[in-house]
Amino acid sequence: QSCGAKTSTARGSSSRSRLCSLSFAKASRQIQMKRHFERQADYCSAFGADLTARLLRQLSNCICASSALGQRIFNWPGDPAPEADNLLLGLHALLLLGKARELAPIYRKGAIADADMQTLLQAVLQRHDAELTAFIENPPQTNEARRAAGIIAAAHWLKAYNGCDLIASELGAIAGLNLLFDKFHLALGDGYGPQNSSV
Repeated sequence: QSCGAKTSTARGSSSRSRLCSLSFAKASRQIQMKRHFERQADYCSAFGADLTARLLRQLSNCICASSALGQRIFNWPGDPAPEADNLLLGLHALLLLGKARELAPIYRKGAIADADMQTLLQAVLQRHDAELTAFIENPPQTNEARRAAGIIAAAHWLKAYNGCDLIASELGAIAGLNLLFDKFHLALGDGYGPQNSSV
């Protein structure tokens, strides 16, 4: 009986040790994920994307470790920072598709307090856990027309110095927006491109 008691105690101690190790590893992953989200938020702030930075900082406190989304991000091989951006795209897609219209105030400056935003995000993440988990599996597709600035400048330089027209062909075009660079106006010097362009 004495030996049995000691064995039982040893097993119990071993089990508790394993649980502590698992809890520590889980906490470490959460801290690491939070740091990645914070780092991505700092990048956004540096480029003037304050709304995106605010969302990223809130999301790092809203993702449940036991959810499918949390498990996918916590166990992401390598740097999970890009998945932070992908998750933002997933949330915006839910809003645009009418699946989470309650997200609308988040995208209006000063329309929602941080505490209310966190509650709202937690509810949306829980309700759309499977959908968002599937969404972040795909590489992000961003439609940033500002990236066309370099192409606009290069096209005008070629025309001015060599008389050549630039024919753009984008491999894996992101909605083809940057292929329309000649429709955009670049506010540099005297300006390049149509003055009446909305972009």
